[in-house]
Amino acid sequence: MYVATHPYILNHYYQEMPGGGQASARPPEAQNAAEPGWHFEYPYDPICQRSDPGRTVYGGTALTPNGDPVGLTAMGRMFNERAAALFGSQAVPVLGTEGGIWPFTTASSYQQDTRYPHYTRDSQGEGTLAMFEWSARLAPAWFFGVCLWKEDEYFETGYVRAIERMEQIAPMPKSVPAVSVMADGSGPIPLGAEGPGPIHGDPTHHMIILAPGIDASWFFDTAQAYWNTFRPVVTTLPDFIGFVPYNQSVAATIITPRDQMEAMTSVIQDRYPNVLIDLIVAEDVNAVRDLFNNRVYANQRFGR
Repeated sequence: MYVATHPYILNHYYQEMPGGGQASARPPEAQNAAEPGWHFEYPYDPICQRSDPGRTVYGGTALTPNGDPVGLTAMGRMFNERAAALFGSQAVPVLGTEGGIWPFTTASSYQQDTRYPHYTRDSQGEGTLAMFEWSARLAPAWFFGVCLWKEDEYFETGYVRAIERMEQIAPMPKSVPAVSVMADGSGPIPLGAEGPGPIHGDPTHHMIILAPGIDASWFFDTAQAYWNTFRPVVTTLPDFIGFVPYNQSVAATIITPRDQMEAMTSVIQDRYPNVLIDLIVAEDVNAVRDLFNNRVYANQRFGR
């Protein structure tokens, strides 16, 4: 598995002023790819976090309630964190299929985000070279670089400083350490974790959770073939999930009237976020019976 992203970064990068601290930024004419102090970790870099503390790729602040993925590694980080939570993966390779710092056509400079310095035709070249070297030396092991977009603007519109700078310096190889593909579940339990952990492959346990008002005998009459085939735990108590330890996982098939769907889902997801929810609305008995029988015929425990 790998993830393809479009890591356009606008002007979300900078180089520190010598002695100025991590949140200082050189003006474009003072930037030099051969010198240290570059930052491409947006939105987790010091300038962004100073101006909008807590900003992430997911959200978390009033200024970016829906998240801010406009950085070199931002979407790759999001994919890796979500894949780790859902599947127990350790690292998913990320390939930037198009992106980088936009080259120039007619504008003399760009400053899409006023918190960061603008860039010019020359400084775009310094930033582009620094971006590739940062990717090789400082980016997470799962980040395998980016393809510059787009070819005609680099090679068919006249002089572009980035091409000249990259011709001057040999490419820096990226040393990728050996990383386990999947977590083995033997690591420490996260602080405050309650109930089951993430699902690695198939869930360890499968529970049928009946909403208030749905009798267990109704389920066994309606889904007898399904229960005989898959033998899930059947309960009316969502709290039963809490007895499953963190190194095991749970999928929960919730059978509920339509007016209790949101309440039943939230009571489980809010407390046990690692549980896979499989929701069935109990309105038409025949429809529910057909649904369960079809799952038996297809040897499919959960809905899709």
